[in-house]
Amino acid sequence: MTTTLSNAFSVGVSTPQPSGTTPPGTLMPPATQIVDSTGAVWTVIAASGGAPGQVGMARNGIRKSSSVDFGTIDSKGVFWESDFKSGQGWEFWNGNGWTASTTPPA
Repeated sequence: MTTTLSNAFSVGVSTPQPSGTTPPGTLMPPATQIVDSTGAVWTVIAASGGAPGQVGMARNGIRKSSSVDFGTIDSKGVFWESDFKSGQGWEFWNGNGWTASTTPPA
C-alpha cells in the first residue's frame, strides 16, 4: 500500500526576491544602478527637460524616462520612479511602459 502525503495547510510566506535583484528601497541616485526582477539594469542618465535637479532613467542603456526625482525598487523587484516636481508622482515599469500609481511602492 502506498500512502501519499500532501500539504494540508499553507503558511503565509512572502515570495523571495530574485537572486541578483537590488535590495528593496534602494534609491537611485545615490545608487548608480538598480537591477530589477527581470535582470534589467536601470541607470541614471542626464535629464531631458523637467525640473532642476531631476535625472533621466535608462533600462539596459535605453532611455525610458526624461526627467524624474529618483528611481527605486519594491519588494517584488519591480522598478519605480518618482516625479513629484514636474509630473504625476509614482509610476512603475510594467514590462512595456509606465503605469501611474496613487500609492508608493511597497
